[in-house]
Amino acid sequence: MGKGLRGVTVLALVIVVLFCGAASADTFTVGSSGCDYTKIQDAVDDVDEGDTIFVYNGSYTENVWINNKDLTIEGEDREATIIDGGGSGDCIRVDSADVIISGFTIQNAESYGVYAYSSDFTLNNATIKDCGKDAIHFRYGKSVSPPN
Repeated sequence: MGKGLRGVTVLALVIVVLFCGAASADTFTVGSSGCDYTKIQDAVDDVDEGDTIFVYNGSYTENVWINNKDLTIEGEDREATIIDGGGSGDCIRVDSADVIISGFTIQNAESYGVYAYSSDFTLNNATIKDCGKDAIHFRYGKSVSPPN
């Protein structure tokens, strides 16, 4: 390849990178007011693969299902950011996804605090309590990193 052709190729690549940019993950917020969402599940449903969901302090009575979407979900403070299953189902269910969850109290599930299936799942800085079955049930996954 001649020097002139090499220079044109490099210039073309630089132009593509400048105009297209690299894909980047975004952060979305969940809270009672002034945030992108008021429910964690709504955020999970709407955000894109690789995004981060930051959840402000509060009690969120819901069952969160993350299906086939790699995400990070961060709570503001483990003691004050609560996912309450309301006495039904699993508080958090992760299916076929690579997920990192940190900074939550997960409580009051009829079944499991966290049920992970066929996933790569990391749980950090979390408390799981008052569940009808085990705190964490991990089935057919790649790996699980329990709370620290």
